[in-house]
Amino acid sequence: MVRASYVRNDLVRAIEDMGTLVDGDEVYQYVNPGYGIAKTFISSGATPTGFATPKAQRTYNALELSVTKRFSRGFSGGASYVRSRLYGNYAGIGSSDEITPPTSGSSGSTTSQQSGGSIARPGSSATRSWDLDEVLFDSKGNFVTGNFATDRPNVFKLYGSYSKSWGRWGSTDIGGFFYGASGTPVSTLATTSNGIEAFVNGRGDLGRTPHLTETDLMVAHEFKLGETKRIRFEANATNVFNQKTPRHIFSWLNRGVGTTNAPDFAINLSSVNLFNGYDYRALINGTSAGSNAYDPRFSRADLWNPGFQGRLRVKFIF
Repeated sequence: MVRASYVRNDLVRAIEDMGTLVDGDEVYQYVNPGYGIAKTFISSGATPTGFATPKAQRTYNALELSVTKRFSRGFSGGASYVRSRLYGNYAGIGSSDEITPPTSGSSGSTTSQQSGGSIARPGSSATRSWDLDEVLFDSKGNFVTGNFATDRPNVFKLYGSYSKSWGRWGSTDIGGFFYGASGTPVSTLATTSNGIEAFVNGRGDLGRTPHLTETDLMVAHEFKLGETKRIRFEANATNVFNQKTPRHIFSWLNRGVGTTNAPDFAINLSSVNLFNGYDYRALINGTSAGSNAYDPRFSRADLWNPGFQGRLRVKFIF
């Protein structure tokens, strides 16, 4: 069977918290950004207050081509290719903009009913997307928009299986799966004195992570035990070739990520009209730490695809 399909998803409105500074503290209200009481934005610094709030945009376009075929003698297989783009200014309630790997020094995002934190922030309508005006702009004075951190424009999948019956001796199943995909966008982030991670060069200025590939295998044999009972032995191997591809790049240019207060390293945008842009490197150099404010981990891989994993299972069926 040959199949082609096209998908387009557009976010209509978002429910998010939008913030401003009151006596040095961030204060929030839940709104539809760009509508009603959130139609305009209250500035946190020298940016003229009351500018039009950017409306939420999250657009996904995808074209999928696939083919499946059942062959004779127990063979079957299939392949698919997806060409897609995921872009906008709002990564969604499960925000891919807020990743805190262990290398950041943070315990991660607080997660309900879990003693430890999570690398990815749990889904909520309280992301950093509209918390302060600093997060809305890049250093050129433009509203931040572009491909999101989960965008993989090319994804190829290939699978095949073989089944063989041995009569009263049971049956054997063998299956394989291959996944190959483009890397994900990497963006330079600069931490501000308000704890905002600003996309100073927009989205994706550092290119993408390496292509991600993985091969999985499964082998199983099922023995008959009388008319109704069977016992199944199964071996699953994930990432057979142990390809530990980088999945995330440390992209914080200055120190301070993972802390709530880093005055020695953070850039201060309180006197900046964000519409006019700013020189983020000059601001970093102007911190009390000076050139030591730059993080030596910048642009290095810090999360990898898990290596080879194997599982053995015995299953009794009756």
